Amino acid sequence: MLDFAHGLMLSSVVATPEDDHESPALENLLACGLVERASGGLRVTPSGHEAHSRSAPTRKEMWMTRVLALSVAVLAVTTIAGWFA
Repeated sequence: MLDFAHGLMLSSVVATPEDDHESPALENLLACGLVERASGGLRVTPSGHEAHSRSAPTRKEMWMTRVLALSVAVLAVTTIAGWFA
């Protein structure tokens, strides 16, 4: 499982493999064998593609994030409204 920074870096390499994405996260991906240097840029290995597909949020996670954000917004509005009531 990839953390946020490594997942973001791997997504960036998948989207634009010809760009130079120098960062500590890229060095870690190279050391793990998820990405390798190729002529003209970087190449995502088969294990890197598998890790990328597994790091994408599921449909349930996306809905739960929205529900949590809405709950926090409702809580904030009711708290602020209580201060002025």
